[in-house]
Amino acid sequence: MRILFLLSAYAPHRYGGGEVSATNLMRWLAAHGHEVSVFTMAGKDDHEIRGAEDAGISVWRLRNRHPYAFWEHHFAPRWKKPLWYLLDHADPLNRRLMSEVLEQVRPDLVAIHVVSGLGYNTFYEIAKRDIPAIYFMHDLSLICTFGGFARHEQVCKSRCLHCRAVSFARLTALRRIPRLGICSPSRAIMAKVRETTRLDDARCRVILNANAHPQPTIQHTASDFVRFLYFGRLHVSKGVAILLEALAGLADQFRFSVKVAGTGPEEERLRKAYANAHWCTFLGYRSQEVISDLIADSDLLCAPSIGWENSPGVVIHALSQGLPVMASDAGGLSELLVDNQNGRLVPPGDVVAWRRALQSVLLDPDQLAQWRAGAQAGSSRFDQDALGEQIYQFMLDTIGAASWR
Repeated sequence: MRILFLLSAYAPHRYGGGEVSATNLMRWLAAHGHEVSVFTMAGKDDHEIRGAEDAGISVWRLRNRHPYAFWEHHFAPRWKKPLWYLLDHADPLNRRLMSEVLEQVRPDLVAIHVVSGLGYNTFYEIAKRDIPAIYFMHDLSLICTFGGFARHEQVCKSRCLHCRAVSFARLTALRRIPRLGICSPSRAIMAKVRETTRLDDARCRVILNANAHPQPTIQHTASDFVRFLYFGRLHVSKGVAILLEALAGLADQFRFSVKVAGTGPEEERLRKAYANAHWCTFLGYRSQEVISDLIADSDLLCAPSIGWENSPGVVIHALSQGLPVMASDAGGLSELLVDNQNGRLVPPGDVVAWRRALQSVLLDPDQLAQWRAGAQAGSSRFDQDALGEQIYQFMLDTIGAASWR
């Protein structure tokens, strides 16, 4: 099968879990004999690429008129963002570039993963050629401009006018594709989208992302103090500030450590706030191989997200290696965690609740061994081959489906 992936940020550029999951699926499909191509965005310092092979994947890296690249979005000046959104939905160059790639690749199916930065109006070119497509729902971008249904450290109670307008444009373009599948790794995210828009029941599937993670090079060993870990984007929606504030209130009573791996717009502020905290270490960006070793050298992963999470790769990475997780009870996280079995669920955005939950672990660290056993017992559900086969079967079903229009 010839499969074209749409992915705004592709190696060597990086952004979030959606890009990691898409890359994992691409590599799995290529390893199983499929012809895989990726259409991605060129940054200002990139050379355009038209079909060059990279590890068995054909790369189309083209430049459009967006004022900055997708992976620079959170650092871009505020005044540039309205223009960026306008071009992302209306610039005809987006469609011309998509048309060029479709004519050259001639895919049997288009896998739409992250299209912000490539242009949502590119969907019209897919529809015009009646090419089957699957939209992989990595977040709530179909109904929320920012993807997490949260702003300013608060979960949104309803959609603002801006999100309604952007959602209308995105969904109008997506619905033009005659043979369309919708795939979400969590039931919660699928249900949230369906609260506000119509999706065809027969074309929706809930399948975990087919990820694979490097094996650690070290073994987990016991420690005489609890070692907390956070890794991921340092963005306000991820709640890292809440985690560190909660731990700061416990530092005088307990001995513990927390390692924070990742980069993002909150990094500088957090580093300044906790520069003198002996219990906190900022590691910056670390590769997946290093993350696996950090997981092996930790006792509890913390995922204090404020907004609606889908099925975070960081949580699955930890659970697949037997590391228990304390996470916000938001979005799809409750589908991965069973309270007091493989971790703990905590109300999102609540510093006091997080401090109490962390304190309970510090008062009774022996419970971590029970949670670790629960995480290890459930790790087989993240097997890449089993999940990859499910997604591939959904691709075949979508190709063979009759038009819903």
